[in-house]
Amino acid sequence: LGIAQNPDGAASKKPAVTLSDNVHTRLCCSILYSMIEYMRVPMADATEEESRIRQEFIVELGQPVGNNPCLAVICFDTLVQFCSALMPPFPIRKLVLLLWKTVLVSLGGLQVQAERMQESRSKAGLPKLQYPVEVVPPVPGESLPIGHDAAARSHPLGLKARKKDVDLFIDQARAKYVGFVMENADNTTLAGLPQPIRDSIGVTKDHVYQSLGEYQTEEEERHTENKLTQPIVEVECVHSPTEELYAAMLGHLPQYMIALLKILLAAATTVKAKSDSINILVDVL
Repeated sequence: LGIAQNPDGAASKKPAVTLSDNVHTRLCCSILYSMIEYMRVPMADATEEESRIRQEFIVELGQPVGNNPCLAVICFDTLVQFCSALMPPFPIRKLVLLLWKTVLVSLGGLQVQAERMQESRSKAGLPKLQYPVEVVPPVPGESLPIGHDAAARSHPLGLKARKKDVDLFIDQARAKYVGFVMENADNTTLAGLPQPIRDSIGVTKDHVYQSLGEYQTEEEERHTENKLTQPIVEVECVHSPTEELYAAMLGHLPQYMIALLKILLAAATTVKAKSDSINILVDVL
């Protein structure tokens, strides 16, 4: 039971929130979730008409709803209001699931985003990213492979290292084994370092990763420092569902991040709620 203050100043008790307080909202979220999940995966034997309807549904999912923004932004706004205790109780787990599927469908899915990322990196002259590979499930009765092949099959993510991390590791190794640190040194020279350290540095350099954002930031800084000699890098603005969603979320992006963080903290088993400001109901999915 929560304690609330009435206008006279006396404490009064209010009944605890139950699942019966949001039956209609739960029903709407379940219907929307079922529709989006059904349209998310294309059918192998779909006709041209069914494929056209599915594509139209995906496009409309990212469009504004009347005078309101798109469904994903509506869900984000509802999360913010829920965490601020300004709205009646919501089935927050169903709402988060609906938001997840809405974003996943409207932006094209993970495979589409991976292809767009590879295309953008190729245009910028960056090497292709070792995108997560499909994990091969072990065959029953088959012994697991040992060594590098086992790691490649079982680990879905490729190894990554930043150039700054490599430079920091080399500086620390020089300070430990050589006895001094060189400022603005050429870290391609590994004289004086033990062979195991050299091997470690070589393996790490093979997995150096530069994100597209870091590349664009460096190009902007290079142009700012050399405005007369460095040409302006033209950035192609592609009209895509991702850009539209980002533009719609940009004004309230910090509030959305804080709301999601509050929900994650409230859902953690090790966190004990000190108040009833955020009450996540145990929804039956």
